[in-house]
Amino acid sequence: MIGEPCSIYFSTHLIHPPIKLEESKDSIKEIYHELSKVRGCDYDNISFEGSPASPPRFTKQQGKTISSCLFLSDRILIQEDWTDITLESFSQKIREILDRGFRLLKLGFVIIQTCTVRSLFVPHYSADARVFLAEKACGVGNKIIPYFKRPAHMFGMRLVFPPLKDVAHSFDVRIESFSQDHRKVFVETTGTFHLIQPITPANVDVALVNMSTTYGFCTNDVKNFLNQFDQPEGGIQ
Repeated sequence: MIGEPCSIYFSTHLIHPPIKLEESKDSIKEIYHELSKVRGCDYDNISFEGSPASPPRFTKQQGKTISSCLFLSDRILIQEDWTDITLESFSQKIREILDRGFRLLKLGFVIIQTCTVRSLFVPHYSADARVFLAEKACGVGNKIIPYFKRPAHMFGMRLVFPPLKDVAHSFDVRIESFSQDHRKVFVETTGTFHLIQPITPANVDVALVNMSTTYGFCTNDVKNFLNQFDQPEGGIQ
């Protein structure tokens, strides 16, 4: 049985009609100032470098954890990398930033949202995730070296799930051995939500629901998929 996931990364792109960033500097500063008073949503640094390659951003680093919020002309990007915060804490950050984006940047609405979750899983019956994925999940463990003349340092797969007739969002899933610890399986799940009803100040919770849906697909659906292969030798039918 696959162990409980350890989520190490959260992000969301909140895509809105374009704004003029050069005219929004004071509003972005006000967002930074207001967030500094909200527990769990504060940042240590604000940067305005003025080029498209370096958009306005808030950042905070504590140990390995890097928190950031970037403002581009057509989106806000909120990220937590190597994080140890919960989904609920990240969702609070989305709410606080988006509320202020609507009020201070006059965004109007968000029409597309992408959500990404990266998690680590540890198989119980395999000491090496490369063996687990190549042999147990994909059945190609003994079919690599004869053709490539060397073992694979990493092994993985990508699964893309398109929208359905009654489900407007899609998922892009990457599953691979974790390069920093070969015992662990690395899973990245990105959900893309083309919103039939745009997110506005009146329904900010939709952005949180989309994040939760992506988290659930990563930590439940993908986990259950992997569980079928995490069995003792000879246990997979």
